[in-house]
Amino acid sequence: MHAGELYCLEHGIQDDALMPGDKTVGGGDDAFNTFFSETGVEKHVPRAVFVDLEPTVIDELADNCTGLQVFLVFNNVGSGTSSGLGSLLLEHLSVDYGKKSKLGFTIYPSPQISTSVVEPYNSVLSTHSLLENTDVAILLDNEAIYDICRRSLDIERPTYTNLNRLISQVISSLTASLRFDGALNVDVNEFQTNLVPYPRIHFMLSSYAPVISIEKAYHEHLSVAEIIDSAFEPSSMMRAFVHWYVGEGMEEGEFSEAREDLAALEKDYEEVGAELEEGEDDDHEEY
Repeated sequence: MHAGELYCLEHGIQDDALMPGDKTVGGGDDAFNTFFSETGVEKHVPRAVFVDLEPTVIDELADNCTGLQVFLVFNNVGSGTSSGLGSLLLEHLSVDYGKKSKLGFTIYPSPQISTSVVEPYNSVLSTHSLLENTDVAILLDNEAIYDICRRSLDIERPTYTNLNRLISQVISSLTASLRFDGALNVDVNEFQTNLVPYPRIHFMLSSYAPVISIEKAYHEHLSVAEIIDSAFEPSSMMRAFVHWYVGEGMEEGEFSEAREDLAALEKDYEEVGAELEEGEDDDHEEY
């Protein structure tokens, strides 16, 4: 919801869904059409579905797009409803829209901040689904975002609103090239081409900089080099109850399969990291 709020601010869409000035299709600035459609009474409606299990709703939304590129899916893999519904939705999208990209913004649980004892189970099972049914997955970590809010924004007790607004900034930055014209315009397929070395290796960490509180924004000036350095700082990165699941119709074998899949994914990343280190060593030897 907070990402939609930020999009409205960036495109000048008011609370009543009206946009002042002439920004209709063909009337000049129509960048808003990427994520909003205009109704007959000049109201601007998000191209989004909020937790609707009726499949025809998604079909109707897709049919109204002039050039459907990607489905953006937001969910928390630690909670039961969000992880299960998210996995089911991605599975249906893969079947019905197999050629369209699926980009996931996924919040993972943290050891220090836990709201449920079954978060590890939900996360492993959801990752198994993300591995098969997403093209790019952006990983976010509540604990890291809490730390950023306290350290960089001077918020002593961050709320979910604070967290969601910070996440919205990341989402807005990643989708800016889809919404606004510029020299570096890219489509979603280029995200996958440039960031994913192998189909399985499509889990990305996000960094955002600078993150400065409103009090400091007026007297702190960062150079481009300082902003780039801070973006690559680790501190800027957003990273026993089986019978419950069996009782709902799952099989214990699904846990083993998901765990093995996660272990194989970890091994894939280790191999890619080793290859990169070997390549860097070879480059140094040439010099």
